[in-house]
Amino acid sequence: MRRLNLYIGLIALLLLDSSALAQKPKSGGKDADRDLLIEKLVESIAENTEGNVDYTTLFQDLIDYYETPLNLNDAKREDLEKFRFLTEFQISNWWDYLEKHRPVYSIFELALIKGFDEPTIRDLMPFVTIKPSTGRQTLTVKDFFRRSKNELFFRYGQTLQEAKGYTINRDDPSKGYLGSPQAYYLRYRFRYKDKVSLGFTADKDAGEQFFRGAQKQGFDFYSAHLFVRNVSIFKQIAVGDFKAQFGQGLVFWTGLAFGKSAFGTNINRNGNGLTPYTSVNESQFLRGGGITLNPVKGLDITLFSSYKMLDGNIASLGDSLDLVDPEITSLPLFGLHRTETENAKRRQIGEWISGGNVTYRIKKLRIGVTAVYTKLGARLNPDEVLYKKYAFRGKELGNVGVNYAYIFKNFSFFGEGGWSSNGGWAVVNGIQAAPVTFLTVSLYHRYFSEKYTALYSSAISESSSRSGEHGFYFGMDCKPVAGVSLSGYLDVFTFPWLRYQTNSPSSGYDVLGQVSFRPTRRLEFYFRYRQRMKPRNISGDLLSAGIKPLENRETGRLRFHMNWQMSTRWRFQARAEWVRFKKETAMPENGFLVYADVVYSSIKKPFAVNGRFEVFHTEGFDTRLYAYESDVLYYYGFVPLYDKGVRYYVSARYEVMENIDLWLKLANTSFMGKEVIGSGNAEFQGRNRTDIRLQARFKF
Repeated sequence: MRRLNLYIGLIALLLLDSSALAQKPKSGGKDADRDLLIEKLVESIAENTEGNVDYTTLFQDLIDYYETPLNLNDAKREDLEKFRFLTEFQISNWWDYLEKHRPVYSIFELALIKGFDEPTIRDLMPFVTIKPSTGRQTLTVKDFFRRSKNELFFRYGQTLQEAKGYTINRDDPSKGYLGSPQAYYLRYRFRYKDKVSLGFTADKDAGEQFFRGAQKQGFDFYSAHLFVRNVSIFKQIAVGDFKAQFGQGLVFWTGLAFGKSAFGTNINRNGNGLTPYTSVNESQFLRGGGITLNPVKGLDITLFSSYKMLDGNIASLGDSLDLVDPEITSLPLFGLHRTETENAKRRQIGEWISGGNVTYRIKKLRIGVTAVYTKLGARLNPDEVLYKKYAFRGKELGNVGVNYAYIFKNFSFFGEGGWSSNGGWAVVNGIQAAPVTFLTVSLYHRYFSEKYTALYSSAISESSSRSGEHGFYFGMDCKPVAGVSLSGYLDVFTFPWLRYQTNSPSSGYDVLGQVSFRPTRRLEFYFRYRQRMKPRNISGDLLSAGIKPLENRETGRLRFHMNWQMSTRWRFQARAEWVRFKKETAMPENGFLVYADVVYSSIKKPFAVNGRFEVFHTEGFDTRLYAYESDVLYYYGFVPLYDKGVRYYVSARYEVMENIDLWLKLANTSFMGKEVIGSGNAEFQGRNRTDIRLQARFKF
């Protein structure tokens, strides 16, 4: 049977275009496959995320596996679960195959696994390898340092035009941006295989002070971690900054998580427990220590404790500040400290979190219990407005939840229930089914009571608060014939109580459909349409007083995207996107975006360059458009485009020598018919905004 599998694998090798699937050489083009996959994943979640978000925590595992590919002969199930673009069935089938047939002799045995088609294998190729199993080895000091890897990053970024915040600060040092327009990023990381990770990160945003004022210590944000895996019964040991993710994210999940996307059926979460924190988001992490014990097979016991300072809007700031028992109205999450107002909120409130999780896994069943206690250094007391009637008020909060996951044949069941000490409760349940080989469907139900509060909840939802919401989700992924894929979802939701700018109970929907074609191995394109509807209060002066009635606000987006791998060196990418926003009390607004990318990756020389030219025209901010941009490593660029103009950029990577890499990104946005762009402190004179970013990496 084993020999038969190898014969089948050889046949699959001939059918799958071995030249396209072969491991990339260590050259300027070695990052192409990784970057293309990450681009797809980033765009899939960025469409549901506003603001400047650091996506490093989502893709650190992929980047680590790219630098040190996962040996399938040593892989554990939790290693496979880190490939978040795979469905639960693909992960389960992959693990079943490895358990039955290891050692694996060829990477092309992936073609023998049910649910693994050529695009899936292509996505996995940069991140996995086949080597003899290392088994359990005695660690020596010599081996520890010989096989370890060190990386040091330094990044500089700046907008070349001067913003209003800097000019008014010269006239009055108490106003505008207090710091310099440069942004700096410093990162060091030491890794020994996947066993040990040690590192620190430092970050200064543009406009923040540097070694003076509120930032006398230098950078505005520092982070450090020590993380150890799989030492005797100690599965995970975290010291410093780390993440904790459990179940479906209903009760506790620090950092970002994948939600609704064009990957319509990928809604099941696999919490990784404790992981090192390497991002620069200044709130979505834990600071302290944690440990996961694995006393017997299948049983994980996790305990963690954290204390850090958070930004806070002090309720009586500027009036009669109560230093004995202060209150805060909200917890800002942006981490910007450029002005006196922003610095007044900086690190005002202590946050203590202690908790744990017990998870038991037996064959296809996983059950977990999570408990978390949170204590704030000041009472959280949101503004007394009607839509915040059920909002959490207090200093202490407890959360308890139970999660489960079970696979039975072609069905995957998963869910989580949670309770908060202020009397709220919530539940999510889902099922993923593959009735035939070419079709996968998902159903997902969620209910969050009005009082439910979990400060670090990341369950799939329409509202970021995960409270006062009831919804049903249906997702589909169908591959009827080779080279054709149909995917999408329908999400309907209701809000039983009032919300911000919504002065009565409301309901809405979010629907996405995508048709993808791959006529050849080098050419792929897709058509996508998405429409969202959410009611809002009637705006303007239509009503001068009283509770405003609601009006439906609909946004429709139509996209065509093409990716053409013209040769091993050249790749061409193009997109056209149209958006239409309408509401009942105003004329519809329209917008469009068209761009073309040309990517060159040298085979013989360690050099790669990416250029884009983009044209956009929108009739307002509600029709703004986003597009992922190639950038330096660990920086994920999204620029909101609205009004009328053109944008172009060039990004390049050059390997100076084996241990030194350089990146450059130069971008310019030119607005037509404008003499002033932006507003407030971010106002610029003229029609152009030019941004530059330089990064260096030293490996030793």
